[in-house]
Amino acid sequence: MNIFQKDGLTLIEIIISLTIIVILITGIYTALVGSLKSEVQLDEQHKIRRVTNSIIENLKTEKYRTRLNDPDIVWDEDEYNLSEYNINFKDNDVNNTDILINIEKKDFSDNLYFVKITWKNINYSSEILISGD
Repeated sequence: MNIFQKDGLTLIEIIISLTIIVILITGIYTALVGSLKSEVQLDEQHKIRRVTNSIIENLKTEKYRTRLNDPDIVWDEDEYNLSEYNINFKDNDVNNTDILINIEKKDFSDNLYFVKITWKNINYSSEILISGD
């Protein structure tokens, strides 16, 4: 038996090829996981924007029913299910608050209200001017 036989693959060639394959598979897996995490974050951001816009629309329609600065605003049921969130007004800092809505009257002659909607656990807020009744 000749130990210097040149036919076939040597052990070092097999180890190098397996190492290259493992590195390629790890790179593909890392890219796949990163893209899935990015997709989840985008879905959460879109949901936050949709819920915030729904709150703004509810506040716009609420001016026809009650005073806008009344903390007992009744939310319309919609596809974003606002009732699943804990919504508080006027900087009532409660531990279980998800969304904080601060309404300030800006102009007494035109009944303009400055509304700031802040998500407590997420770095997102929205501001809008709404005219009251």
